[in-house]
Amino acid sequence: QPALWGSRLIERAAPMGLAFPVAHCAQVGLGGYLIGGGLGLNHDAWGHMACFSIRGADVVTARGELISVDAKRHPDLYWAVRGAGQGFPGIVTKLHLALQPRPRQVQSSVYVLPLAQAAAAAASLQEITADRRTAVEVRMLLAQGADAQPAAIVSVNAFAATADEARASLAPFASSEFAKEALSKTEAQPSSLEQLLMEGVNPTLRDGLASYAVDSIWTARADEAVAAAAEHIARAASPLTHAVIAFKSGRVVPGGAACSRTDRAFVGLYSAWLEPEGDAANLNWLRAASQSLQPFASGYYINEIDIEAAPQRALDCFSARAWRRLADVRHHYDPDRVLLGFSGLG
Repeated sequence: QPALWGSRLIERAAPMGLAFPVAHCAQVGLGGYLIGGGLGLNHDAWGHMACFSIRGADVVTARGELISVDAKRHPDLYWAVRGAGQGFPGIVTKLHLALQPRPRQVQSSVYVLPLAQAAAAAASLQEITADRRTAVEVRMLLAQGADAQPAAIVSVNAFAATADEARASLAPFASSEFAKEALSKTEAQPSSLEQLLMEGVNPTLRDGLASYAVDSIWTARADEAVAAAAEHIARAASPLTHAVIAFKSGRVVPGGAACSRTDRAFVGLYSAWLEPEGDAANLNWLRAASQSLQPFASGYYINEIDIEAAPQRALDCFSARAWRRLADVRHHYDPDRVLLGFSGLG
């Protein structure tokens, strides 16, 4: 079901020795996350983006018909459901997914760095993750630290069959310069998929019921983009505001899906606040910070863009060829524009 939380899928698949690249936050439902691409748990090793693990869907069309969609039945809608985001011309009522073998070993290393070292660490992380053979997930968080001082927190999760294999995957990060200069670190600690998901829940946000404004880019210039983001994090309007950088190995995007635009790094800006009187200041912060990232953007991620501020960015969430094909699919299945589509673009 599209509303099923990712954490519930992990829970239900565990007894069968299976898993899935669900969203990092435990309470995220599968539907919108997957239809927009899915930058999730161990996504780089488990199919590049989570949407490539969609094997079919049950869809209500704009005409009110309930149809089954897969590679043989309505292949154009199957192509679109894997990454079209809000441009998908139908309502998904059920998803059919290919699960992955659950890793027997999960180990995590965490490095806390001064914010001033974030850009140098990003350059090092991009170099290390260029190795496509290693099943690791690498993320950086720019946020207020426990002492209210901005910090860069690097998290590296290894998914492996054995403890030795996991430690070997983490070794290049342990020997890096940023690891030597970390303010604090924990290395090769035993973890689990469930623990990683729970660590993605921020208890200060009233179970996630904060106000959010979000924007993001794909980039091949992670160090420069991180430097720009760090400058803005240091003067964020809310202490809950943060940036997340996810590093990818450079694998080629699989074909046969609307999801067609990624790069070596994802940089997401998350302005978060609790009181309504903070709306204007936090939206202004987001848009100023986003503007500073534009020189480094190679494209955008349809699930996490400020489409109200810049509707045209939706086009650059897809390759030019995919955008044209998506327009044709939408016209065929929803010629009267019953469904909203892309805000500001129709």
